[in-house]
Amino acid sequence: MLHAHRAARSWSLAVLVLLSALLFSTLVLKHLSYPLMWNDEAETAMYAERILDFGYPKVHDGKNVVFELQSTLDVGLKEEFDAYIGSTWGQYYFGTLGALAARQVEDPYDKTLLLRAPFALAGLAGIFVFLALGLALFPGDRIRQLVFALGYFLLASLSTVLVLHLREMRHYSLFTLLVACALWTYVRFHVLGRGRFAVHCALLATLLTLLFHVFTLPYAAVATTFGLHQLALFARRREFGRAGLMRLARGLLPLVISAIAIVPAIVFFETFHVASELARGAAWARPRFEGLRHLALILHYLATQEVLLPAAAAKLAALAATRATRAETRGSAFEQRGRVSNLLWLLVVVYVAICAQLPFSYERYLVVLSPVLVLVLLLDAATVFDIAHRNVPPGRQHWVTASAALAAVALALVLVPPRLPALRGHWHELTVPYRGPIDFIVSDLRARYPRTDELVIATNYESVPLMYYLGSRVTVGFARANLDEDMAIQPDVIIQRRWPQGRRQLKWLAQRATYDAERLPVADIRFNNIPQLSESPIVLELHHFETPLPRDESDALVLLHRRNETPTR
Repeated sequence: MLHAHRAARSWSLAVLVLLSALLFSTLVLKHLSYPLMWNDEAETAMYAERILDFGYPKVHDGKNVVFELQSTLDVGLKEEFDAYIGSTWGQYYFGTLGALAARQVEDPYDKTLLLRAPFALAGLAGIFVFLALGLALFPGDRIRQLVFALGYFLLASLSTVLVLHLREMRHYSLFTLLVACALWTYVRFHVLGRGRFAVHCALLATLLTLLFHVFTLPYAAVATTFGLHQLALFARRREFGRAGLMRLARGLLPLVISAIAIVPAIVFFETFHVASELARGAAWARPRFEGLRHLALILHYLATQEVLLPAAAAKLAALAATRATRAETRGSAFEQRGRVSNLLWLLVVVYVAICAQLPFSYERYLVVLSPVLVLVLLLDAATVFDIAHRNVPPGRQHWVTASAALAAVALALVLVPPRLPALRGHWHELTVPYRGPIDFIVSDLRARYPRTDELVIATNYESVPLMYYLGSRVTVGFARANLDEDMAIQPDVIIQRRWPQGRRQLKWLAQRATYDAERLPVADIRFNNIPQLSESPIVLELHHFETPLPRDESDALVLLHRRNETPTR
């Protein structure tokens, strides 16, 4: 009878886990075709196109200049190859999967779906790898694994920021997957004691090297975390002789191999020079982001959009309960969960500390911490539950289960209401597709001009999406990297976006010829859309969940069409 009841409960939980996994997957994968790509995504798409044409992210192709770095060409350009070196190229090469498929279709939304799908699937895979890491710490206990998975997907679904970033054609999903794989590889060998050292070393070094080539920030954070963890283990073991030093060397070897492997890339991409020049160029922002203020922005995001505060509370409770009862047993799953929780918290601290030193504050840099915080919350909550369950008489253990259920309800009441507007908003944009300025511009110009590839368009922001979707020559742009040559070309269409840079140049171009104004039925907002939800002095306009309609004529996006002129060839 008891076995049948347990089996029925297991099946019920499995159904709930499946539904919660489908919910999260739907939030990530539904309507990937809408809206059209915003500026940063389109940069990834255009460099993927350049790789298909030239073999690497070439800046010039004889028609357009793709260069969105907030710097001069001499900083982000490898002149002998005409190669972009403002970032490493992992995301661009991965983007060729979708770019190649997108060449087979004509519709802009079909193209967008094919471009985003590989990134969204990679990000979703990363979320499942994080889950697999957590489940491995509950060996042989199907009920506990199912409860853990259910809580994991429900908590992950509350992070609209995570969902929005995983949907984009950008490096966020890729480094989420690689960080998850690196953590799983590290925990499997150093905590669970599984696998051969040679395989572990080669795999971890490879993952870290790939992580560097996707995005340098998480590489620095993960490698530093593993290095500090190995040093902490060395100090804790108090084995300062040859055997202890050899164990330390073995633990650090994958990090050393990856560090050696990335040296050629650091030299080629001029990583430190580019970083220093960008920091110098952002000097105007430094007074706002000095010290505690920048750290406060990061912590505010993690507290309001992620589960930082409940996770910290669970950690404190787990530490107090462990010290009070001495319940852990060396080598047990109980101790392993505590060790993994400590490792993940170390990653959070290191990651935040590194980000706090940067001159800019973007949620996209920190999005990988969303599943990490969910994991530590659930692991530490499980520790508290286990200790409480072990230290009450057998006849009263049901009270512990009831208390855990009440705690879960209380957590939901704390987390859900503040996040409801974003949850409702995202569900709305999944059911009523959002369209931004780029959507309306592309649709209008495709309908008005038979050959958009013969157009010259001048705009001061999101020039790269117009290059991709229309095949037009697009001048001026955000970085204004080719300004002298651009100002000598009279454009067929001028689009002045709500962006401070480049407005003077567009006004001057508009005065050199006769143009007819067309107001589109969309508000002139800064971005086609952007995944950020937290206010920041750098990102002055946050994510829109509904198509932004103009309040009046002055709020509408205006296109200037050159009068009585055939498109410039």
